Amino acid sequence: MDPQPSRKEILWRFITNEWKTSFRELWTDLRTVRWTRTLFWFGVTAWIAGIAVSIALACIHANDVEDFCMPDGSFSTGPLGYNIWQASGFFQITLGFGHMSFALAKFIDIAFDVVVGRGGQAVLTVISYQTIKRYITSAMETSPISYGTYKTLFLRDGISSTGLIDLIQEFSTYRPLTSSWAMIWTILSAIFVILFPTLISALSGYSANVHAYILDGSGNLMDYQKLFMIDYVIHDASRLNFTSFDAIVDLIFPPETQNSTYWTRFRLNDTYTVKRPKNFETCRGYDAFRHSYYNFLVPSYSATSLDGYRLFDCVFRGYISEYAVINGFFGLKQTNSTFLNYTLPSPTINITATYIDPIISWAKGISGHAIYGNNWTDTSGTRHFNDPSQATYTTSSENETFVLGDPTIQGKCQPDVSYKWGFSFLFLFIFLIVLLVWTAGTYIMWLKARLALRHHDDAEIVGEYKAVINLASAMNNEFGKHGN
Repeated sequence: MDPQPSRKEILWRFITNEWKTSFRELWTDLRTVRWTRTLFWFGVTAWIAGIAVSIALACIHANDVEDFCMPDGSFSTGPLGYNIWQASGFFQITLGFGHMSFALAKFIDIAFDVVVGRGGQAVLTVISYQTIKRYITSAMETSPISYGTYKTLFLRDGISSTGLIDLIQEFSTYRPLTSSWAMIWTILSAIFVILFPTLISALSGYSANVHAYILDGSGNLMDYQKLFMIDYVIHDASRLNFTSFDAIVDLIFPPETQNSTYWTRFRLNDTYTVKRPKNFETCRGYDAFRHSYYNFLVPSYSATSLDGYRLFDCVFRGYISEYAVINGFFGLKQTNSTFLNYTLPSPTINITATYIDPIISWAKGISGHAIYGNNWTDTSGTRHFNDPSQATYTTSSENETFVLGDPTIQGKCQPDVSYKWGFSFLFLFIFLIVLLVWTAGTYIMWLKARLALRHHDDAEIVGEYKAVINLASAMNNEFGKHGN
């Protein structure tokens, strides 16, 4: 008599049987899914979405201007007036990326031409060729085609340059298709596929990065990176009191401000220029305001960043922005005011500006909003600080200023030691639109062929060897009828 199985064995058998049953049912369900159709539509959707996203990204980054050097390498003090759509930039790298060595830029360019150019041509060749064959097969069910057309389309793996010439000759001289648009589209599609790698190579490339230099009052070239945009000008800055900065001991930075009366004794001179940092990283760690239990992080007045920016302004500009929100500009209010918990006698501080950019995400004030002033209006309703052409730059030593929109400013863009790789925006945009049109036209041709072939169940999309047999049979019948 066999021993009775234990509960553990019974449970294990039950689990394994259920697992096998579930796996078989899952496999059966997966086999019923029409994976070919699912993958086809997924591929079509991803292809169209990729083209649309590429167009959107190109347009978004088309007008990125970091200095007085325009995307085409020209010098201009009015970046907003640059037209990315102008024909002169058709073959120029106006949408470039990176600061890389020549070898790396060259490698990326070659790899892009091979992978996207040749690889893309292979993909387009398969799609286009199979679609055209399918359409011609459906057309043959209602009307004959010439031997030359059949040979060009069915006895080859694709349409080459010589095949394209033969096809044009067949369509125009011997027996054209019944649909004129189909003939035109077949020829245009073949031309696009043949030229695809050439177009890819032409719209992309590399070029030297350029750097902006401005002529100063002495006629010397001054590096743009040493210029800073002015946010505010305080004409009576000596009235400001910074005693509250000593209220909480900063144990992090800087050493000279710890356990001292550094800020109580500190005074600014008239007139003081509040400059904007060039990027977020410059002022990282020096928030305009932090809660008291985190301590104030106020760098000393003498501390500067690598590019010469006074780190004190990282904090100071936020408090000035908050002061301007309450008291406005130009010192127009004849009332007492408060700055850093210190009461200032009438009138309010005389603060002016030239242009306040409301968009820069890292240019924040104490409240977390953009630096205040762009929307400010005086009693007459006039906005004074919203004209980008009036943006003013100054040197780190503040010994000279430059107005962005001043047409008398002279400068040049000189090649840098690094290179950028990218695209011609105008060329890329036109290419992507053409690719989108090609996609739509090819899909329409495929759809028309698919609908037509539904009514002809015996129609077959023949391969190269079967096409040879069919062509030989047709020619034999044709010659036999005429006794040749």
